[in-house]
Formats: sequence, C-alpha cells, structure tokens
Amino acid sequence: MKVPFKVAIAALAGMGVGFAGHELQGEQAKTPPAFVISNIEITNPEKYQKYAEAAATVVTAYHGKILTRGGKVVVFDGHAPHRVVLIEFPSLDDAERWRSSPEFQKLKPLQQQSATYVESFAIEGVGQP
Repeated sequence: MKVPFKVAIAALAGMGVGFAGHELQGEQAKTPPAFVISNIEITNPEKYQKYAEAAATVVTAYHGKILTRGGKVVVFDGHAPHRVVLIEFPSLDDAERWRSSPEFQKLKPLQQQSATYVESFAIEGVGQP
C-alpha cells in the first residue's frame, strides 16, 4: 500500500470510530434531575423552624439540594404563593425515596403542626446528553 492510501484508510477508520463513539454516547444520556416544589403556608413559625432544620438534614442524606426556601417572589400570572421550597434531586426515584423514607416520615407530625402544604409535588427535569 502506498503511504497516501494508508493515511486515507487510517483517517476514515478514525472517523468511523469517532462517529460510532459519538452515537453510543447519545444513548448513555444522564438520568434527568427531579425537582420537588412545595407551596407552604406556615401556621406556627417556631415549630416550622425546627421542622425546616431537621428536614434539611434528611434532604441532604437523600442526595437532595435545597435551592430555594422562601425568598422574594415575582408573580407573572395567578396568585402569589405562600412560601415556596424548591429541592433538586439527582432523579425522580431519589425524590420518591426521600419522601417515603423513615427519616422523613418521623418529621411528618412536626410538619403538620407547623404548616399546611397547599401543594407539594415532584417533577422530572430535562435530561442532559
């Protein structure tokens, strides 16, 4: 084989391997994150403070990250929420494990004594390739 032909074959082979690897990479998309969104009406601030501190520890234990806990809200449509808590988890399964965990269940009485959850739900985010 002449050198230019060998170089051309090697280049084509390299491109084929690179293309195949790129295609395979697309199939290995990361699990999309999940977000727990809660709209909370605090009924007992002192008890809620205790609940929030204990709950944060449980969130962390289940790989969650509290992104917002109250804070300034700008309403674009509809009504203003009471207090919004936004928690990110690596996956929807992680969010469900956290919510059904024995540690979280132990906190439910304190949660119910300190706040009313207007709504609370988990939603799957957008996966990244």
